[in-house]
Amino acid sequence: MHCYGHAFNVVSLGDIMKNATIVLGSPNAKGNTARLAEAMLSAIDNESISIRKIELSKLKRINHCVGCDSCKKNETRKCVFDDGLNDVIAEVRKSDLLVIACPIYFFNFNSLTKAFIDRLFYSSEINNNENLLRGKKVAVLMTYGLTNVIDSGAKNALQSFYDISKFVSLEIIGIVYGSFGDDQEQNELLLNKAKNLGKTINKEILA
Repeated sequence: MHCYGHAFNVVSLGDIMKNATIVLGSPNAKGNTARLAEAMLSAIDNESISIRKIELSKLKRINHCVGCDSCKKNETRKCVFDDGLNDVIAEVRKSDLLVIACPIYFFNFNSLTKAFIDRLFYSSEINNNENLLRGKKVAVLMTYGLTNVIDSGAKNALQSFYDISKFVSLEIIGIVYGSFGDDQEQNELLLNKAKNLGKTINKEILA
């Protein structure tokens, strides 16, 4: 198993039967998104599943897709920008499951997550009907500041994710979204949803 820089953190080697890649798009390593991700990870069977947790904020630089099509002109489907995301994308392609954990900034995915999504899916596209990620199992963790999924703009990110999944033919196994606040009971409910997603992951990729 290979790791690339400090952005890649192998949580557990386990018996390498199945593997999952968790991509954190938040620049805050101890923020709400990370909190939700850790709750999910606590319920995953790390004796049977090898987990790679990748923090995008720890990459030295992330370039945005410029639509140059260079990635479609080489067999490895690598982006012309050799900024670390190529290694992340290679890990995702090899994984049995991808989990995207991200915050909502100004009514949609934050910019780190959006850059990752654009580069991942565009470089993996063969044509409008085929994609290297076709059929891959995916899950999403999403946090936001306001308590309402509509007013916070999370609905826009959710719709984008549903549209991407439909276009690429991804298999969505779970989505958890919400906000942390002063209501500890509600906070625990949100954390429990993330833990239940972890249990779902166990069933889905170990079946």
